[in-house]
Amino acid sequence: MGDTLAWVDPSAPPPGSDAATCDQLSALCSLRTAAEARELVLIAHLCDTAPAPTGPPVPGQARLVPGGADGTPRIPEFLHLEVGPLLGLTPYSARRLVSDTLDLRHRHPRTWQAVLAGRVRVGLARRAAALCAAAGLRRDQARAVDDAVAERLPALSFGRGVALVEAEIIRADPQAQRRREEAARRQRFVRLGRQDTSGTRMLFARLPAADAIHVRAMVERLSGILADLGDTRSQGERDARALGVMATPARAVALLAGAAAAAAPGPAGEGDPDAGMRAPWSAPEALREVADLLPTTDLDRLAPPTPLYVHANAAHLGPDDLARVEGGGAILLDRLRELLADSKVRLTQVIDCRDTTAVDAYEVPPAMREQLNLTEPVEVFPWSVRRSRGLDADHCRPYVRGRPGQTRITNLGPLTRPVHRAKTHAGFRLTTLGGVRLWRTPIGRRYTVSRDGTRRWSQYTSDLEALVGHRLSRRPSADP
Repeated sequence: MGDTLAWVDPSAPPPGSDAATCDQLSALCSLRTAAEARELVLIAHLCDTAPAPTGPPVPGQARLVPGGADGTPRIPEFLHLEVGPLLGLTPYSARRLVSDTLDLRHRHPRTWQAVLAGRVRVGLARRAAALCAAAGLRRDQARAVDDAVAERLPALSFGRGVALVEAEIIRADPQAQRRREEAARRQRFVRLGRQDTSGTRMLFARLPAADAIHVRAMVERLSGILADLGDTRSQGERDARALGVMATPARAVALLAGAAAAAAPGPAGEGDPDAGMRAPWSAPEALREVADLLPTTDLDRLAPPTPLYVHANAAHLGPDDLARVEGGGAILLDRLRELLADSKVRLTQVIDCRDTTAVDAYEVPPAMREQLNLTEPVEVFPWSVRRSRGLDADHCRPYVRGRPGQTRITNLGPLTRPVHRAKTHAGFRLTTLGGVRLWRTPIGRRYTVSRDGTRRWSQYTSDLEALVGHRLSRRPSADP
C-alpha cells in the first residue's frame, strides 16, 4: 500500500516498463474504487452521528427529514450543506450523494456489500439506487431489485448494468410502470440548454408525437425553400436556420407563400392534387393572402421581446475580447453580431454596479435586486452553480428592524431557500469583507467565496487569515 500511495504523487517518475505501467494503473483503479466506497461509509457514519436539531420548534427551523427513499432513516435537514463543501460538490449534488448512500445501505444491502468489497463501482451502484428511488419503489420492492441484480452487476458495464436495473424495476411493479408511462406522455416542455463557446445552443422539447412530426416536416419544408433560394450551407445548418425562421411566423409564412406562388400552375386549387383536403391555414390561396398583407406589416412588431443580458469589460471591447451572456457562457465580442442577427436591439439603462446607496426597508428594491443579479451572478454558497435570478436576496449581516441603511448591495447575497434557512436556523455563519464571503459550518469548517470561486481553509485558520488570504490570492482579470 505504501508503494501504491507513492504512485498517486503526480510528480513521481513513471515506471520503467509497459508491464509495470499496467500494474500501477490496475492498482490505482482498485485504490480509487476503495476510496469511493470508503467515502460512502464515512457519509453514512456522519448521518448516523449528526446531532438532531434541538430547541423549541420555530418557523423555518431545521428539522429531521427522511435521508432518502422509503426505508431510510431521518437525518438533519441541512447535513448535505456540511458534506458538499468538504467534497467540492454543489448543494444539489451533495444532497443526491447523501440520499444515494442511505438508499444503498438500507434498501440495497447486497449491492452495498458488493461496493464495500470492491466488486461493484460506486457510480453504477448509486445509479441503481437512484433509479429505484425515482421510480417510487417501496423498500421491499427495492430489495427485490437488489436481489435480482447484485450478483450480476460486477460483470456488467455501466450501460448494461443500468439497463438491467431498469428492467427489474418494471418487473418489481408493472402497474407503477404503466402509471409512469402515462405521466411521461403528459409531460410537455421546451427548454434551452447552456450556450457553448461556439455561440450555439441546444433546444430541447417534448411534444405529442403528431406535433413533433409536423414541426420536423415544416423544418424540412423551409430548409428546402432556403436551398431553392440559393442557400449553400449544409443540410444541418439549413435545418437549424429554418427552425429559427419559424420563431417569427410571419417570416416563415412569407417564405412559404413565395414558394407556393412560384409553384402554383394556375388559379388557386388548379393542378393541386390535395385541393380541398388541406387545412384552411395551409392552403396556397391562404398563404398568398397572407403574403399580400406582409408588405404593409411591421414584422418587428410580431417578433417576441427577448431580454438578453451581456456582460463585458468596458476596457476590453475589441473583436477578440470576451463577453458573457447570462444563462450561457463566454463568447467573443464579434460573435454578438451573429447572436443579434434579425433582431431589433433596444438598449436599456445601464446599472452602475458601483452604486452602494442603501435603503432602510427590509425589502430589496427592484433596481437594487437587478444590480445584485449583475454583480453576483451565482449563489454565494461554496461550490454552488445556481444562477442568482430568482433566488433569495439574503442580508449577509442579519437584518435588525429599526436600524437604518442595512439593505445595501454590499450586505446582500443571492441564496437558494434551503441555504438561506440553514444560515438563519442551522448554525451556518457568514462574514463578508470586500467582496469575499467567509462561511463557517456547524462543525467548524471554513470556506471563502467570491466571484473568483471557492477556497477551502484549515480548521485552524482564523477568519481574518482566510478572508485576507482569499483577497490576496485574487488576480485582476480582463474577463467580464
